[in-house]
Amino acid sequence: MPDIVICLVIFAGGSLTGWILVGVALYTRRYQRKKEQNERSLATGQIVDVAKKTHHAGRGGTAVYYVPVVAFEANGRLFRLENENGNRDKEKITVGQSVDVLYDEQDPAHFHLAEDDANEAASEGLMRYGALLIAGAAALAVLNYFFHIF
Repeated sequence: MPDIVICLVIFAGGSLTGWILVGVALYTRRYQRKKEQNERSLATGQIVDVAKKTHHAGRGGTAVYYVPVVAFEANGRLFRLENENGNRDKEKITVGQSVDVLYDEQDPAHFHLAEDDANEAASEGLMRYGALLIAGAAALAVLNYFFHIF
């Protein structure tokens, strides 16, 4: 098989996971921007409880994380809702803490905490790791082309 074909196979195979991570990162960014466009009305809320969530991980394992339950008033009604983002460390969520809530005027059940940047941090991390995988695959392909390491 010609060297260039081997290098292309190394690059395509090695960078596939990187491209998937970049795609997920871009989707997450789009999701976050859409939330921010729709959820613009501001209210002051309070963390009133902590809900324990269980996520089924691979190989039969489970991951436990905690989400703040936030109470706030919108459109003359009191809402008590779980935030979509949580934390693995329950102690990092302070019951009684006052928080700024941004919600959708049409449907206040759609909200996020003003200081919550978990989705943005996740997309930055996915983008970073995806780019590293793609660059690593490119470096391996170039090394193989010149030095026939595979």
